[in-house]
Amino acid sequence: MLDFGEQINALRKHETALSSEGRLFLETYGRNGRLIETLHLKLRLLADIVSSVHTMVCQLQRPLLNISPDSWQIRLGQVGRGLPFLWTAGAVLSDPGDAIPLAIEGIDLQYYLPSPAAGTSIYRPLVSSLPTRGRSSVRIRSVTTETNDTTAVEGTFTTQERIEIASRDIAWLRINLACGDIDLYAHLESDSAMAAGEWRFRTATQNIKDNKLSDLKAAEGVPMREVPFEIIPLLSSPCDLYSLAILAIRILLVDNTNSLPVVVDETLSLLRQIEAGYDETVSPEERISDTFNKDNRWLESLGPQHLTFDDFASDEIFGIIAPEIWWAILKIIMKMLPGLGPDSECRDYGDAQPGGLHKIFESTMENLDNLILKTRSLIVSDWKSNREIAEVIQTYLT
Repeated sequence: MLDFGEQINALRKHETALSSEGRLFLETYGRNGRLIETLHLKLRLLADIVSSVHTMVCQLQRPLLNISPDSWQIRLGQVGRGLPFLWTAGAVLSDPGDAIPLAIEGIDLQYYLPSPAAGTSIYRPLVSSLPTRGRSSVRIRSVTTETNDTTAVEGTFTTQERIEIASRDIAWLRINLACGDIDLYAHLESDSAMAAGEWRFRTATQNIKDNKLSDLKAAEGVPMREVPFEIIPLLSSPCDLYSLAILAIRILLVDNTNSLPVVVDETLSLLRQIEAGYDETVSPEERISDTFNKDNRWLESLGPQHLTFDDFASDEIFGIIAPEIWWAILKIIMKMLPGLGPDSECRDYGDAQPGGLHKIFESTMENLDNLILKTRSLIVSDWKSNREIAEVIQTYLT
């Protein structure tokens, strides 16, 4: 029989055995103590996960695009006497991601595609899972040769497909002419189009052979139908930040009464409700608090009672965990979701600085570290402060 160490063996033991051996500091305080300490340990776990992605993206300077719970392993350290063994746990990123770089001539930005095997997952935004492709109509307005012998094409693009495109996304067009197929990569702009449902485009400058260039110029003004296209989104580290937000929702809000799809749906509804009443003079925490106070259903579905499998009534939960801490946690999740409004850390899934893709995680790491310090004080008391308070109370009693 294999011996995996004391920590793994301890996890296999019965619940009562774990309690007696000390997995938590506040185990003897019952379910209230478990709730407080579970919150702290889950925040530490989440901070480990975000930090590991930050380190990986910083070293590789590319997104991962395939984050899921299977991307991590849990490491349990050796326990000293008197230390609960769950406090030695740490998350280790074991999957460096499978983002595929896409080289596009004339484009300065680096584009990445997820692995075809990635498929659709609740942990990834749909834009990174399903490509947008179809048939279109193209009218070439002009073909311009630049000073460095490269060519740019301007034209009009229309399609019956429903597409959503960000400013830095690329449309791949395959034009079929007498000389053969010509692949063009263009930015689409709806603002400059003359009619509804149309996009103006200008391609990146490309090297096009003379025989193809002459055919391309001859096609100016000729309507072309059934032109295959595909939208290539600019996917970067904000995709990973989205995945981490979904992991945070799972860690903090899923229990035996809440499933992950339902909680994700409820969370997105909450955030849209908060953004609908956006006021830059009012903090996100205040807007979250106001929303919860107006409708008790938010507390029922997204309250801290879901941190553990213990049975808590929603009306007693804020007597154990300060509401200000919970509002701060929900604010962190809200900021991690790209493109939901002015509170989001990133405008879209490509909103990351080239050469600094890791920087978008740093605000989340800082906010989590601050919460970890606050919740740790609920478990390991500051005895100096306690003595000072006791002295003040004693003075007034005397």
